[in-house]
Amino acid sequence: LDQHLVPDEEQTIVVLVHSFGQGRSPFMLNDIRNRRGILSLSFSLFSGVRDVRWDIHGVAVSGLHDPFNTAGLPLESDLVDSAPSNGGDWGWRSVDRLVIPGHGGISWFRTRFGLPVAQEAVRLPLRVALRATDAISAFIWVNGLLIGTFISYVGPQSDFYIPEGLLRDKADSENLNHLVVACYGGNANSIVQIKVLPWVVDRASGNLCEEKKGGEVFLLARHRFPVL
Repeated sequence: LDQHLVPDEEQTIVVLVHSFGQGRSPFMLNDIRNRRGILSLSFSLFSGVRDVRWDIHGVAVSGLHDPFNTAGLPLESDLVDSAPSNGGDWGWRSVDRLVIPGHGGISWFRTRFGLPVAQEAVRLPLRVALRATDAISAFIWVNGLLIGTFISYVGPQSDFYIPEGLLRDKADSENLNHLVVACYGGNANSIVQIKVLPWVVDRASGNLCEEKKGGEVFLLARHRFPVL
């Protein structure tokens, strides 16, 4: 930690604990009463550290209307719900590339997008495609809903379905869809690619592929049924 310390000032260390939602213990030991996560934290006896105070921050999911719609990150609700049209006080700025600086914190990215021109006969399902040059983790929100978690090299998912009922199909700027991604980990200046794309599938197998590899855009037909 020495290279990050500021002399003669109080130092702050933030530890982010990511739950994968599953136990890794053998079946016989996988008891809910067993303690999980970080059990203790300490500094070297020879470091000279003094006046250590630990605080814990999290989200009390029992009080949420939807306990599954949170990543448990500090200031999450403020950053996810802040509309891109007003910059607010969160320091948002325009960038040409999505780069995670090497400060070890969380990088937040956001954008707005409209939908392709609607066609009466077909529907066009969309996805968020996320790629990274290094091992990172990310949470993805569309219009305030947490739709997925990305973990490089662990996966298996890097393409996330956007529920069609979640999207706003109006063309005016006030009704554009909001995409927010929180990334952490990686190395200094890790590059992230985030795109909103249609599903491109191999015609023979139905597996996801790329258009340049012979894939076709996946469309769903619209049907009308009479009400009896």
